[in-house]
Amino acid sequence: MANHYEDAATLIPAEAMAPGAAKRIQEIFLEMEEQGMSTQDWSGGLLVEAQPDDSLYISSADDWFNYDAFCAVITAAAAQSLILKSFGIGTAWYCSKLRPDEFGGAYHRVLPSGEVLSVTSCLAHRTDEEVRAICDAVGAAF
Repeated sequence: MANHYEDAATLIPAEAMAPGAAKRIQEIFLEMEEQGMSTQDWSGGLLVEAQPDDSLYISSADDWFNYDAFCAVITAAAAQSLILKSFGIGTAWYCSKLRPDEFGGAYHRVLPSGEVLSVTSCLAHRTDEEVRAICDAVGAAF
């Protein structure tokens, strides 16, 4: 039997958030857990920690990044205008057993509106045309 993992971490600088936002976002996360959102589908897989310099550390917990919990926290933070600048978090997918073409990751970009844009690097099942279009679209960034 193989174990599957998805790890992620980001440090959101204080200047990307409203004053006091890091602590408030951490409180939002804890409130969500306390209010019953800590069901098996939601709990675990996410850490949200305000830092002494007013930055915010978000990471996966227990080798699993809970995208749903992440989006719920981001939506609540954006509703309170706590996010001022876009930021991102990258995830790495890996397994305890070698599985050809099934490794990769994703990048999730959070906009101040709370919208989360995601892209995956696992393109093994895409057509040549789809891969070319993706590479052409992001190629200017490299």
